[in-house]
Amino acid sequence: MLLIESDDGLLVSTFLGAADACAEAEGFAAARGATAREDSASLAALSRELDSYFAGSATRFSAVIDWSQFKPFQAKVLQRCATVDYADRISYSELAEEVGAPRAARAVGNALRSNPAMIVIPCHRVVRSDGRVGGYDGRDSEQRKTQLLELELSGLGASA
Repeated sequence: MLLIESDDGLLVSTFLGAADACAEAEGFAAARGATAREDSASLAALSRELDSYFAGSATRFSAVIDWSQFKPFQAKVLQRCATVDYADRISYSELAEEVGAPRAARAVGNALRSNPAMIVIPCHRVVRSDGRVGGYDGRDSEQRKTQLLELELSGLGASA
């Protein structure tokens, strides 16, 4: 995963599967006046937490998010999404209702689609009302989202 922060917190945590993901994420950060810092203690801590998450043991992250990068509605959606508990799920329509926009499930989906801080802001925990997982981050998105949800369910069982 690529991790980039600004002086105000985490800007990007993204998978590096796509050939241009690194350049895209660095462009995203540069547009916000941030640069990658190899010696950042907070990014080193987040990297360790992500390793633990993927090993099935971490359920929360200590990273501070730079919320200034978002438009108001997107920030509201992502801030609520960030509070969805490990291995829990919420539907797009429930999330829309909780942020005060009960008819805006599609707009909630669009806000989640542009989430630059994957895993840390757990948009994979937002599912369709019928229980299907829905999309995530492009190619193989339903498969990746399913894998993340299954990882969390197995981690929950291991810690019980």
